[in-house]
Amino acid sequence: MVKSIADIYNEMGAYKEVVYNPPVDAKLVTETLVRQLLECADFIPHYAELMVFWARLGKEIGLETYVAVQRFQGVLSSLMQHIQSHSFSDIPSPIHRAALDIDFHGLEYATEAGIHTSQQCLLGSRGEVLSIIQDLTMFTKEDAKKVFWLSRMAGTGKSAIAHTIARWSRQRGSLGSCFCFTLVQKGGHRNKIFSTIAIDLVNRNPLVRRTLARLYEDDRLRYTGDPTQQWKKFIMEPIKEACKATRAPILIIIDAQDESDAGDTRKLILQGLSAAAERPPNIRVLMTSRPLPNIYCALRYQQHVQHVSLDGVPPELTRRDVEQYVAAKLADLRVFQAEDYVALGQMLNGNFEWARLSCEYITDRMSMEPNPRIRFDAVIAATSGTRNLLDDMYKLILTQVMQREGRLDALLVFCAVMGQVLALLEPLSMASLVAMQRHVSPKDSVDVESVICSLGALLTGITDDKTPIRPLHPLFYEFLMDKAVTDLKAHVERAKFEPSLAMDIEYFFANERVLFYLEVLSLTQSLSGTARALASIVPWFRDYGNSTQAWNAITDMEQFAQTFTTTMQRSTPHLYLSALPFASTATQAIQRFTAKFPGAIRTVTKSVDKGLSLQKVLHGHTGWVTSVAISHDERIVSGSYDMTIQVWDADVGQQLGLPLKRNKGWILSIAISQDGQRIVSGASDSIIRIWNAYTGQQLGSPLKGHNSWVRAVVFSHDGGRIISGSADKTIRIWDAYTGQQLGSPLKGHTHWVQCVAISYDGTRIVSGSADTTIRVWDAGRRQQIGPPLTRHTHLRIVSGSADKTIRVWDAKTGQQLGMPLNGHTELVRSVAISYNDRRIVSGSYDKTIRVWDADTRKQLGPPLEGHTAYVTSVAISRDGQRIVSDSDDLTIGVWDTTDSLPAVLGPDPAHRSVTEACSGEHFSVP
Repeated sequence: MVKSIADIYNEMGAYKEVVYNPPVDAKLVTETLVRQLLECADFIPHYAELMVFWARLGKEIGLETYVAVQRFQGVLSSLMQHIQSHSFSDIPSPIHRAALDIDFHGLEYATEAGIHTSQQCLLGSRGEVLSIIQDLTMFTKEDAKKVFWLSRMAGTGKSAIAHTIARWSRQRGSLGSCFCFTLVQKGGHRNKIFSTIAIDLVNRNPLVRRTLARLYEDDRLRYTGDPTQQWKKFIMEPIKEACKATRAPILIIIDAQDESDAGDTRKLILQGLSAAAERPPNIRVLMTSRPLPNIYCALRYQQHVQHVSLDGVPPELTRRDVEQYVAAKLADLRVFQAEDYVALGQMLNGNFEWARLSCEYITDRMSMEPNPRIRFDAVIAATSGTRNLLDDMYKLILTQVMQREGRLDALLVFCAVMGQVLALLEPLSMASLVAMQRHVSPKDSVDVESVICSLGALLTGITDDKTPIRPLHPLFYEFLMDKAVTDLKAHVERAKFEPSLAMDIEYFFANERVLFYLEVLSLTQSLSGTARALASIVPWFRDYGNSTQAWNAITDMEQFAQTFTTTMQRSTPHLYLSALPFASTATQAIQRFTAKFPGAIRTVTKSVDKGLSLQKVLHGHTGWVTSVAISHDERIVSGSYDMTIQVWDADVGQQLGLPLKRNKGWILSIAISQDGQRIVSGASDSIIRIWNAYTGQQLGSPLKGHNSWVRAVVFSHDGGRIISGSADKTIRIWDAYTGQQLGSPLKGHTHWVQCVAISYDGTRIVSGSADTTIRVWDAGRRQQIGPPLTRHTHLRIVSGSADKTIRVWDAKTGQQLGMPLNGHTELVRSVAISYNDRRIVSGSYDKTIRVWDADTRKQLGPPLEGHTAYVTSVAISRDGQRIVSDSDDLTIGVWDTTDSLPAVLGPDPAHRSVTEACSGEHFSVP
């Protein structure tokens, strides 16, 4: 066999045009030859291992060797005959492998996640897009892009393109794996992604197979459920080893990544695709998804990612492909003309799923309406002038399945069958569904088979008894699940006020059914945002004359949800075991609910007082918590002396993802951009870092320039600049996207710069320092501004000090406005201003937080007590319903403001318009 390989190398010198510049139709043959030579090269040095393996099996070593060599030589001879005769049209022989039967039994495989032959682009369509991806995939230079992200909205043919590329790559031997997510497959399917990719790589690449076999001897790896270890050990390391022998690209396809769960799986995939140090030079990844914000933010700044959006394809090319698809599907009917294909294609707007459904409906020979022309006209009429083409198409098909006469009974049967299909953790075949229905409801005469068979255009697996039944496209799953209805806040905003509906809502909140609602949200891990959703109902009652009782009931449940969300999220039974008893004396509504559960625990003293109350305490940091911020979507970000940054869900009090750990110094300051997508941190190592708020990945290189601790950072309102203040006595301005310092440092302070702020329009910077001064700077000219300030007529600066006071200053005159705000008994470490500029919140070393009226200078209510050490930072949510504080007691406190201060901290649209017109008239400078 060694001689045969040498002869081939010598002979290929005569076919340089095929080797160095092969025709398009010759590429498949030459690439297959290269892959087969690689298998031969792997067989020769590992022949001794195969001899031992054959001996253990009791086989004749000589005979097995002869058979293996003959098969190798047969494939090589066949491929050379193709080249010698220039007959490239025939598909070459498949690659022969003689690998050890290595035991990978610990790896789980998702059998339904591979290439689907039904999801292929029609021959001749999508040529431009396919050509771009093929070229990018096979490009082998050092600067080649490693990740290709294909995006557009659902139903536009992304999966068909991915599966076409997968089949093309498999024919050439470069496919490593193709893994397809789907909404119908639940957690088990998603958790098998990395082990499935590993098994595919093992079966397709001998070098990967041997490396993984060696790693797999470690039992800890064999049975690990850690997805991070699986990604690194099962995929990255074996591909790196394969790269040492050949630079031939190995393609991994991840289709419909947006249909993975939004938690750890998606985050880990995005982290893996973003991690430059771990990417082997020969890996290529094709990922398809909708352009979701967290995916976009994770990949947008990555130099190795090539983003290909189907939105960038000229509309005339998409329309051409759609018309070609429609013509191919309807041609057999022989009743349609070219203008019909054009009419149908023009309605599509690039949605191939809509085209497929339309053609399925029109060509359905079992339809109640046998005339295809009438069905064609029904499609046109049903979807003309509407924005939800697919929803209308689904309704049209289901309307035909369930005729008007007896529709109610048919609908009940449909719900029973499809509810069973959608609720299963893993999809079952027709035979299994029938057997399950008979076992669960033996007395019911539900004909599962007839219901499923009538949905041939919408479901897979209806043609036999063994193929799993599932929605053919995830959009049909979304249509049936109607996820928009679960968004209570959006639903309320769209609903018109009706007295009858208002009475129904009031009745719902007045009885124990609202507890059952919370119970379901807890069981489905959907409690996050519940309190905000309930709060959105109160304004809806503004036209309801007798609304006081409803307001009280809803407000009580809102505060109940805010206070006990963390408890319910951790354990659903504690809704009744802990939350209800401890809230039972707070409101009349809760007291009524308690009476419905006479066996529950009783409290003998008042449990929850109204007013500003500590909702929850967040534990997780192991060092002093130095800084907190809260985003518009209620995520809390905290920085600590433990050198980590953590992101939290403010509703449930749970940490989101893993801590951000690339820091080499204490985290002294953090800020989050207005859009909530980026976090900036300043640390004691003098370095500023920018992070993706969703994936936790560091964006770009660290910002270096300060030569001492970075004690303050802030984003400009437009997110384009970062302002930092340092113990080196300077303020610096940075480009938030490139990381470049803009101009020279701002110098003038004679001691540490403790804090910085920037005006709404970005023209003014305010800094506070340990030199007891506050300075205002022109952000454009990089110069300090002395009074008077000519562009702002009512600019006010709020400061806290070691003299235990908070002071408000008129920046135009430099004069203090009114008397100092006295109340704290120790140093005031942090101040914040509410979104409507009417309230000031302060945190102090006296372990308390206080709320002040910005106009009257009076303290509102008693101090907020709960921390057991210095309060070092405070922040206010955009809607004013939460105050967040951090402390040297290693905790973060979340405080409820909705009951005691219902209108003081929240937005006031009329007042806000004045504030914005004045270009952000308040700065808070602790």
